[in-house]
Amino acid sequence: MPSRRNRVKETDRKANKPWLKRKQPGPATSPIITAKRAFLILCEGHTERDYFATFSGNGVALKAEVLGVTKLELVDCAIEYRDGTTYDEVWVVYDQDFNPAEGEDQFERARMSLERAAQNDIQVAYSNDVFELWLRLHYEAITGPLSRRQLYKDLSNRWSINYEREGKKRDFRKSIRERLTDDAAASEQAAIERAKDLFTERGALPHAQQNPLTTVHHLVLRLLAAGRE
Repeated sequence: MPSRRNRVKETDRKANKPWLKRKQPGPATSPIITAKRAFLILCEGHTERDYFATFSGNGVALKAEVLGVTKLELVDCAIEYRDGTTYDEVWVVYDQDFNPAEGEDQFERARMSLERAAQNDIQVAYSNDVFELWLRLHYEAITGPLSRRQLYKDLSNRWSINYEREGKKRDFRKSIRERLTDDAAASEQAAIERAKDLFTERGALPHAQQNPLTTVHHLVLRLLAAGRE
């Protein structure tokens, strides 16, 4: 049975929800028309946006945006954008980004966002706990839970910077994929295989028990395949 599409509720529209006021991507431009595959990637964070933007080219037209809304709202935006534009694929990218002060409810909100996305055929690339897990997987397999502080410290050591301070600046964010490509110690293909292993091992666990897990490799594989078409 086809999945039921869950458009934005009329009550939300009348209430002028803030996320609905965001500027939607305009009509397809010439790069989208000439490319073999057009992607819209709606991100929760700037690091993810600037990382994925580097996949544009070689037959791939890509627009990555940061909307600054909750996970559920990000999925709702993706539904609206998909139904109103000519993109071939619309993806949502976000982190679990656990905050102890918010308690266990944040895991349930993340689970609900994934459920809504699945019900509406929206693809999600998420990381539990943060996107930097995907970057770390370029260097080594991870088997146990890691906090964002641990990941930041590791990347700081590998890249000889203060990642939390310098690594969040836009010029650096835009260079991350090139830095990984140029680093003989890093491997995108190995990261994909390691992420697959984590997903096989932990994907069926309750959301609160999944760390470490990332599904970013699903989107990376789609982008790489589109570039080869």
